[in-house]
Amino acid sequence: MPGHRLPECRTGRGQLFLYRYFKGRHQALPQQSEEEIRMFTLLKKAYIDSRYKIDYEIKKEELEYLSGRVKQLRDLTKEVCKEKIRQMKQA
Repeated sequence: MPGHRLPECRTGRGQLFLYRYFKGRHQALPQQSEEEIRMFTLLKKAYIDSRYKIDYEIKKEELEYLSGRVKQLRDLTKEVCKEKIRQMKQA
């Protein structure tokens, strides 16, 4: 896994590598429409720019949307990890 660089975590179909573990679950960071792709790109850019560029700006609506999506991804990750831990304990 390439670390925290989201673009390198993607598969050829545009899904995050982690989604192979999310089989059939809700997709937190969809990239089907132009707007979804734009928002994913904004998230990738924000990860670096918000920390290192003093003039970084994001619209309130964009921040609210991305915040909600990241929370969904966090919740999905917790769910998948707990499930995997349960499976490992049973093995």
